[in-house]
This record gives sequence, C-alpha cells and structure tokens, in this order.
Amino acid sequence: MNDIYRNVNIKPISIDDLPANPSTFNTSLKLLKDAKQICICHMGFRFDSYMGVCSHLCSYCYAAGQNARWLRNALNDIKIADLEDVKKQFQIALSTDKPSNNINIQCIRNRYPIRCGTQTDCFMIAEEKYGVTYRFIDEIMNYYHYPYLICTKNKMVADDKYMRLYEKGDGNCAFQFTLSTLNDKYLERIERGASTAKERLGAMKKLSNNGYRVICRISPYIPEYMDDLELLVKELSEHGCKHVISELLRVTPIINKIMIEETGYDVISLYKSKGVEMTGGYYRYPLKEKIEIQYHLKELCDKYGMTFATCGDEDPSFHTTTMCCGLEGLKNFENVPYCVYDTMFTIAKEKGVVTLDDMFEHYCADKSEFIKQWEKGYFVQVIMNVEYDKVNNVYRYTEKNNFTANKYHNGNQLTLF
Repeated sequence: MNDIYRNVNIKPISIDDLPANPSTFNTSLKLLKDAKQICICHMGFRFDSYMGVCSHLCSYCYAAGQNARWLRNALNDIKIADLEDVKKQFQIALSTDKPSNNINIQCIRNRYPIRCGTQTDCFMIAEEKYGVTYRFIDEIMNYYHYPYLICTKNKMVADDKYMRLYEKGDGNCAFQFTLSTLNDKYLERIERGASTAKERLGAMKKLSNNGYRVICRISPYIPEYMDDLELLVKELSEHGCKHVISELLRVTPIINKIMIEETGYDVISLYKSKGVEMTGGYYRYPLKEKIEIQYHLKELCDKYGMTFATCGDEDPSFHTTTMCCGLEGLKNFENVPYCVYDTMFTIAKEKGVVTLDDMFEHYCADKSEFIKQWEKGYFVQVIMNVEYDKVNNVYRYTEKNNFTANKYHNGNQLTLF
C-alpha cells in the first residue's frame, strides 16, 4: 500500500502523444455484474471505446485513481476497443438463433440499451485520432438500430459529423452530460481536459433542439466547493436538459491524494470534519446532510421543469422518474432493466412487502446474481426503510430502521429524525 503515497500527478495528453498503432482490448462491451450494478443500476451494460487514463483528467475519476494506484503509464496503456469482437457478438445475438451462455449475447438479444463512456469518455481526445466511437455507432448501433446512451463531458459529441450519424439512427440514442457547476475556474482545476461549462451547455442545446433526450449528471457534487446550484439548474433547463441525476462524491485515499496534488481540495479532511469515517474503502458525505441537499436539488428541478433522481442513493422516495437515468418513455429504450432497487422500494412501499416474483415481472440481466444478493439481505444495506424477512424470503417496508427515519419537509429545511 505504500505506493499510494508516491507522486501520482497525471500530465495532460495531447493528440500527438497518442500512439500511431494502439493495441486493442476485447472487454470493451460488458455487463457489470457486481451487486451494485445488478441490483441498483439500470444501465449496467456498457461499452468503452478506449482504455487508459482519459484525457479529460478529472481528478476525482476512479479509473484514473486505479491507474495511479498501480503506477500504470497513461500513454502506453491507451488501447482501443476491438470492434470486430463486438461485431461478432452482435452478429451471433441478432443474426442467428444459436443458444449461448454468454451474458453479453443474452443482453443484446434482450436489446438491453448500452451505456457508452464509463471508464473513459468516449469523446475524449483519442476520438479525434482513432474515431472508434464514430465507428461503433455507425457500424454497429445504427446497423442493428440498437439503443445506446452516450455519457460525456465533451462538446465534440455535438459536432456536425456526429449529428449526421445520430440522425441515421432514428431515435436510438440519448445523451447524458456531466456538469456540476458553472464555475470554470473550478472546472479547470478538477476536470482539466474537459469542455467548459458553456461548451457543454451549447452541445446540450444543439442536441435537444434536434429532438434528442438530454440528461445531466450533477456529479460529483461537493456543496462546500460549489455555490451556484440554482443557477446551474436554471441554465440546464434553458439549454434543453429534461432530467437531472445527483451524486455526491465518495472518495478513496488515492483519489483524495490526486485531488490534493492537482486541485488543492482535501475532501477526506472535509468529510472527517463532519464526523465521517471510512466504510467499504470510501469516505462518503454524511447521509442526513446528503439527503437534505438532494431534496433541495429535487425542488429546484421541480421549479425549472425537469425530472430528478439520485444515482443509486439510499432514499429513492422523492425521485420523480421510474428510473434514475431518465430514459423512460423513449422509443427503443423499453428494455432497460427495472428489476432494481428503486422498483423494489416502490413495490415495498405500495404493498408493504415485495417478493422475488414481484421483481422478476421486470427484466433482470442476471437473475442468479440478483437472487444471491437478495438472499444476503443486500437491500437493507442500500435502501432506507426496508427490512429482510429471511424466513419468508421477502423484504418489508418499515419506518423503524435505525438506518434512517421519516422525512418531514417544511419550507427549505428537510429534517430527518
């Protein structure tokens, strides 16, 4: 563990730094099968165009943190997706009836929408040189008219050549930007290689004006460092955003070290001053305060005409959509898995009890993993106001858990007790 104290500063990358003939990797398309992804995330089927340290250089990035943790070389480790391997999977899934135990094949046959750009931004600087994202959309997504969600911080996503590409798909794409503040001085420190706030808003507006669903992740939100929340929400609404997702930063020691060296922000010290201790390898914002902040953000979204959800947080009771990514109602996105935590919470609250049969009325990408976590009582750890009845193998709604309690809202003050 001593290596976490070494110098981890990551240098900016220019297009000339990128190798002429990068190697490929064949894990670019995958279903994330850990408990959180299967039981909480609607969008766990993911594609990455590139592997390596993203040129956006977000200091809070968990992928960059892992690279720094293991002293990986950012430039030598940049690889591009093996699109021929991805094409082969799609061909087997959609052009044959051949039975397969491959989970990717099963997800494709269920037309589980793909989330693009998870470990590295699919529109980072490497896209200018290699065009892997363009080819993925053109040669696979559009060819099979397959639904996908692009996640980015780069204005390149709305360049004209990509707009023409989306048009060919006839509604098979949606867009999710990350933007947590309008303060470019802050963004220049914490997201050094990403587009400016103004540029991202401009890209949102262009996409929205052309009829595409635009979503924003206000993530990672750190209230002590960002003081323009209402102005941000207002600008998002005026630039065509329809849905907001909120997530407060959780931080590891290695990510915190990167943030200190690159931005001067010591998040762990901030969190410790609030009485926080490390749990599960992370320091997290205090639960009570986090919910107060998120509820306030929900009210701002109500005010400016957008729907709202948190990203897999403990209290989905004030979400104003049935899935946190805000894709419901979109043509071609009907097969998003709803066998996840917010559906479970809704059923439990409405019926008092929720069973596996209730959950499996909805699509689940990996039932065996879901059942395993269900029977371990996983949902008690991650959702407020439910308890696991092991004898009957059901979860019950309760307002007696020590983990949380009821909410009463009065004006702008949310009180938990």
